Amino acid sequence: MSIKTADIPGAPGLDQQKMFKELWWCNYCFCCGRGLGGVGNPFIGSEAKQICLHSKCFLDDIAKPYFCGGMEVCLCMTSHCQFPAQEGSPTCVCCNKKCAGGDTGAWKPVLFDYTAAFDQTFWLYYLLCLGCGVSSPGADKRPCFAEQQKQLCINKGVKLATPCEEGVLCTGLGTFLCFWDQLEIPPAAGNPGFQCCGFPKGKSSGTPMSYK
Repeated sequence: MSIKTADIPGAPGLDQQKMFKELWWCNYCFCCGRGLGGVGNPFIGSEAKQICLHSKCFLDDIAKPYFCGGMEVCLCMTSHCQFPAQEGSPTCVCCNKKCAGGDTGAWKPVLFDYTAAFDQTFWLYYLLCLGCGVSSPGADKRPCFAEQQKQLCINKGVKLATPCEEGVLCTGLGTFLCFWDQLEIPPAAGNPGFQCCGFPKGKSSGTPMSYK
């Protein structure tokens, strides 16, 4: 797969072909480069696939749907944390024995395409808003490895992907304030080739700080 546009909220500027044509490139070397553009659309954001890992990061609302939290599955280990506590979270669980707390039927956090259920994991512990447990790898259609986290305004996630989809090993788009990045191996069609500080002219029409 080739990431032509970043699949994250509020990121119209993370468009591969638009960047090729309109961004002022500090440097570009056939398959990757960094340009100097405007601030915003978004302020911070990225989507990338690096061989077998597909990741995303973007700015989010500080308080919605929660302040901090996330879920991770790595082979047999599952961990979860959320503040304020996820609906249905027990007060205290030790070695899968519920010591305090109510009905966990409403506890259904989502990790990409996987929706968890509390009784699908043997919980080593769960206390108020966080816990860690074990299960059979891949049980109940859970991923072998995936992670999503939200820490105040930063929302990020990563999961396993097919190493070489549609002949592409690595691909990605990203921005951090005025810096804009693009990568693809093998090189994406229509890329600027080689550029340094906007030269040679004619490969892109951008000027410093103008890209949005």
